[in-house]
Amino acid sequence: MDSTLTETEQKILNAAKKVFVLKGMSGARMQEIANEAGINKSLLHYYFRTKEKLFDSVFQSALGEFFPKIRSYMLSDSSLEDKIKVFVTEYSKVLQENPFLPSFILGEVNRNPEHIISYFKQHVGSIKDKNIPAFHQATKELAEKGSSSGFDPRNLLLNMIGMILFPILARPVIKEVFFDGNNAEFEVFMKNRESHISEFIINSITKS
Repeated sequence: MDSTLTETEQKILNAAKKVFVLKGMSGARMQEIANEAGINKSLLHYYFRTKEKLFDSVFQSALGEFFPKIRSYMLSDSSLEDKIKVFVTEYSKVLQENPFLPSFILGEVNRNPEHIISYFKQHVGSIKDKNIPAFHQATKELAEKGSSSGFDPRNLLLNMIGMILFPILARPVIKEVFFDGNNAEFEVFMKNRESHISEFIINSITKS
């Protein structure tokens, strides 16, 4: 639980996550969220005046610390290898702590892409302005150590995101098929997978 939130606010956010995952922002109703939280609608509006503000608060509670930390680190003097490792570790952590997030985002992409695009432009837009050119230069320098000149940093980012995201989205199937439903084994595997992804991505850039 976020220590900056009241118990009621946390209950509302937890309820909103469930309803938004099922119905998206446009399909959700404030009364449904109030019912799920076990409070009356007036109290819900007291804490979150509109559904849009509640939707943004759900995102902020899950991603509020991630974007500033990643932006800061991408613009630092750290090596590209370290930036890749930090991105993989932090993104994996966010998804592990908020397993609702992938299906939440994908559902909203299908139902209301303009709204989700607007959110990411607002919070990630500076990556295009500042981080991507710096990231591209660092990628180019690392690639030139091997033979992958011209490597597009967008491929690197999408590869990392995809490799982290898919096991979370397919968690129920992967856990049953590969781990006989053993949650503890799956969690250990996912933690160890972080270093595997980082090494795989770095090797893909510097391959000979």
